[in-house]
Amino acid sequence: MDRPLSFCGRFRLKLHLAICKLCELYRKQLATLRMSGSMFGKKDSKVHETATLNSETKEKIQKFIEEKR
Repeated sequence: MDRPLSFCGRFRLKLHLAICKLCELYRKQLATLRMSGSMFGKKDSKVHETATLNSETKEKIQKFIEEKR
């Protein structure tokens, strides 16, 4: 997403994403985050620099990731 890939690199990536459902899910999440991030202006970006997750939310996310493995 951040840099162009060669034809071979694109082919290998598409093949891997077809096989690895976790990486495909991660790719979709990254695409959503990139799209959401592009909607914020520069003045809004300072607000998100200080935003953090509380420990309960972090634990829930970690548990979800571990269950998907």
